[in-house]
Amino acid sequence: MDERNKSDKCYDNIRFHDIGMAINAMSNLIKRKINAYFDMSGPDALTGKQNAVLGYLLNESEKRDIFQKDIEKVFEIRGSSATTMMQTLADKGYIERVPVDYDARLKKIVPTKKAAVEQTKVRKMLDEFSDSLKEGITKEEEDIFFKVMDKINENLRKKDI
Repeated sequence: MDERNKSDKCYDNIRFHDIGMAINAMSNLIKRKINAYFDMSGPDALTGKQNAVLGYLLNESEKRDIFQKDIEKVFEIRGSSATTMMQTLADKGYIERVPVDYDARLKKIVPTKKAAVEQTKVRKMLDEFSDSLKEGITKEEEDIFFKVMDKINENLRKKDI
């Protein structure tokens, strides 16, 4: 019997059989945890993914113009999902879509003052959540993890899956 089957870790059997299932299971768990971690009450409540996007916007928009296509690419979401999310963030007053001077068809996504007020809180929460994910993981293990993830990502992009 393979030693991996003797372990009590929940992902061992999945990992042994199918890496895609293990990634999907981990993704689902992370989504549940991050949504619980970012649980806000009230009409302006955001999901974990919305908070992650807002954190990205707050950080990156200080450096360059951010467009919906950037959000789609960075977060690996479809255009329709990004549109719905941007509309929700706009409706709740966290972002504005502002036309750019050089192309009337393009609108950059700009965090509002309301988002800026949330900036410190969102960044702190994202950092804390990230740190909790990395607990007990060495820098070397983290580097290996990202190398493997990059390879899987490359494989997914070159295959018709």
